[in-house]
Amino acid sequence: MKQKILTIVAACCLFISASATIHTVGVNDYQFAPNTLTVNTGDTILWQWFGGNHTTTSGVIPTGATSWNSPLNSTTPSFMYVPTKAGVYNYVCSFHASMGMTGTFTAIYKAAVGQLAKPEIFTIYPNPARDQFHLLFNYPGLNVKITLIDANGLELRKKEYLNVNEGDLYVDNIPNGIYTIKAEQGNASYREQVVIHH
Repeated sequence: MKQKILTIVAACCLFISASATIHTVGVNDYQFAPNTLTVNTGDTILWQWFGGNHTTTSGVIPTGATSWNSPLNSTTPSFMYVPTKAGVYNYVCSFHASMGMTGTFTAIYKAAVGQLAKPEIFTIYPNPARDQFHLLFNYPGLNVKITLIDANGLELRKKEYLNVNEGDLYVDNIPNGIYTIKAEQGNASYREQVVIHH
């Protein structure tokens, strides 16, 4: 009986971890990018450092939520936080808040997600990526056009995937930074922010 309970608990944990999402926030040039997010409770916010000496420090957050204060530098290049309470979370870089280095994310309970969900054409990993992204297409059977776009709106790479379930996008010669991947499938369009860090 004890073994059966442990198996059920382990299966539940696997289901929860598989359904959670990691949202990456780049930290560089006195800004958080993106500086506004909507996430689900149980998702992970990952701050990824690219340069400078910064922090991610909680400000006004929902009642009962856990506050945080972490350096972001060459010694501590990343920090993760999992919101468990719904509401708006404000945070700053304690060194550069006066320069506008602030951010916010809104956490919503999973029960409400269905009303706000986007038509996600693909799932992508790893993110951040070093040499390539792997794309899993959520609606196989239709052609998908993928475009990698930089912060200035310049299209750096285009690729079309013809009637496949998954594919790779190589970025080994793209500079470190924060980019957008746009997917077009039929009349649907979907964008996701990604980080390249060699």
